[in-house]
Amino acid sequence: MKALIIDDDAIRVPTLTRYATSLLGECEVTHSLTFTPDWEGFDLILLDHDLGKGGDVSRHVSEAFPEGYNGRAWVIVHSMNPVGARNIVHTLGAGRVMPYSAILSRFS
Repeated sequence: MKALIIDDDAIRVPTLTRYATSLLGECEVTHSLTFTPDWEGFDLILLDHDLGKGGDVSRHVSEAFPEGYNGRAWVIVHSMNPVGARNIVHTLGAGRVMPYSAILSRFS
């Protein structure tokens, strides 16, 4: 199994990696600091709702998936901004929101 973590803060990667392995078990984890729409072959996508200087994630998602995301990966948008995260899930037409604070409290 394979997980993709899209997050501009490398400090969060170890915590998000533990979260991914709690969901998938032993898996290969790839990390990207910027948005990438190449989700083929991944079983889990952990997507930060705000990539800081990386740009507007909602815009990237709507450009990459204009008809919504219909791939096989389980998408989780992690955020400290629930409204922004829900907007991305709505744009994707798939996925769920997970507060980063909940992930941090269990997997840090």
